[in-house]
Amino acid sequence: MKKLILIFFIVIIILNINIYGFCNDENINNKLNKFINNEIDSKYILSYLDCNYSNIENRKMKKIILNKFILYNEKCINDYQKSFDDVYINNVKNLQTKQNLKSELNMLNDKIKYNEIQIHKFKFIDNKPELLNKVKQLYLSGYKIIIKDNKFKLKVNYKLLNNT
Repeated sequence: MKKLILIFFIVIIILNINIYGFCNDENINNKLNKFINNEIDSKYILSYLDCNYSNIENRKMKKIILNKFILYNEKCINDYQKSFDDVYINNVKNLQTKQNLKSELNMLNDKIKYNEIQIHKFKFIDNKPELLNKVKQLYLSGYKIIIKDNKFKLKVNYKLLNNT
């Protein structure tokens, strides 16, 4: 049953997003409009941009896309912070898990390319799948988590977005 749901989900994503498809300004604009209207999650549009951004020939269009993506991430940061906090409260019950999360975040914060984050192998929080998935989702959506005053705070990952 899980495999069937996974296959169905992947087919829907590929049909709706066409991550590796032919890229032209109109196609990018359509994808971006779906993204802006919250029809596509930011991690999928970032993946699309990672694969196709270099194919966009119009420099002005590139700048518009990146600026809209950054504005979206800045606008939605509080919602993403709340969702991370909820997962954190449910999964981080002891000091060891908190230290493991800090170690993992330090490694992820050093990565400045989308592909590096996508293939990152989690070593310290692999026994907490919900936390692992949330952290990976946030980083693939263009955020990073910093530790300030012993609290985990989301920030827009400008280095990652500018390297897309």
